[in-house]
Amino acid sequence: MAESLFALNGPSLVVFGDGALGDIGALARKLSGTRALIITDPNVVRNGTVQEATRRLEEAGLTVRCWDGVVEEPSTAMVAACREWARQERFDLLLALGGGSVMDLAKVVGVLMSHGGTVYDYFGPDLVPGRGLPTIMVPTTAGTGAETTPNAIIRDEQDGAKKALVSRHLVPDAVVLDPRTTVSLPPTVTAATGLDALTHSVESLVGRRANPLSDGVALESIRLIFGALDRAVQDGRDLPARSDLLMASFLGGVALSVAGTASVHALAYGLGTFGVAHGVANGLLLPVTLEFNAPACEAKLARMAEMIGAAAGAGSPGEAAARAVQAIAALVARLPVPHRLAELGLNADHLPHAVEVALSNARLLDNSPREIGRSEAMAVYRRLL
Repeated sequence: MAESLFALNGPSLVVFGDGALGDIGALARKLSGTRALIITDPNVVRNGTVQEATRRLEEAGLTVRCWDGVVEEPSTAMVAACREWARQERFDLLLALGGGSVMDLAKVVGVLMSHGGTVYDYFGPDLVPGRGLPTIMVPTTAGTGAETTPNAIIRDEQDGAKKALVSRHLVPDAVVLDPRTTVSLPPTVTAATGLDALTHSVESLVGRRANPLSDGVALESIRLIFGALDRAVQDGRDLPARSDLLMASFLGGVALSVAGTASVHALAYGLGTFGVAHGVANGLLLPVTLEFNAPACEAKLARMAEMIGAAAGAGSPGEAAARAVQAIAALVARLPVPHRLAELGLNADHLPHAVEVALSNARLLDNSPREIGRSEAMAVYRRLL
């Protein structure tokens, strides 16, 4: 049997660079679009990006409508509201303009518009019967990598849990990566989304389902983040830094789509049940969880240390791996993100429920380089009190 088996999914068309948003009309025509639905959030409307995209699409001859109801992480109710609103028109193209929440919601709405039913029909792996509406994704944050993944994460309002749709049919048709769409992000959001991208790449690198493709892509993503995240936080108008972060996020999405994420994400979902934003939770958990996992993935972490310039003088792979973990901890420590659970309003009483939620994500825990059970999960959380 083959040493490793992985599926390579990704958008067919990717446009990257300063001013790439200007190509959106040509992409829409290539996808035979005539009536476009833009799914976005109020912040992207306020900063003028929606207006620019609309102008470009209308110049290409499309009729354009906009739904800007993504006001938080997407929920089953939000999906239903967008789908109901969209029934008014015969759209033949979707444009997701925003962060991961916008892109995940657009993936699901595109499926419902093509195949009917509700989001509950598609929770789980490989339950989407075919492609949804042709979709262009324009990320305005550099973190989730949702523009290239076969996943959509939706909060189920019946039980409060975040649930995943996973299907190659959710991968968008085209992606526009324009760093100018991210310059208005405040430092706190830049930091949290950057740490989200870093977590995707690190877990893809060290996880059990890692493979030669994910290793190379993840290492390049990590290198770009270490070179750009501090700069983008300090100066949001640093276009080279914004560009590197946007590419790093995209590469992180490619890596996780073939290798998956692991225990950091499982533990982050435990915190997510208390309203902690996903990127914030990942950034908080990454250093301590990686320290726990390090004995099982020393060689991978040593490669990472070399990539980010932290391995000089290390006397062994174990020492180089420890330096990689220390470099991540130092990066997180200097960024404007929460560093203790108390800053998020959480205490020891919240931990048992967080542990149970984390343990329910067997798909993620099975990919962890080191086995993590109830006592280990509790120990990681307690490190953050």
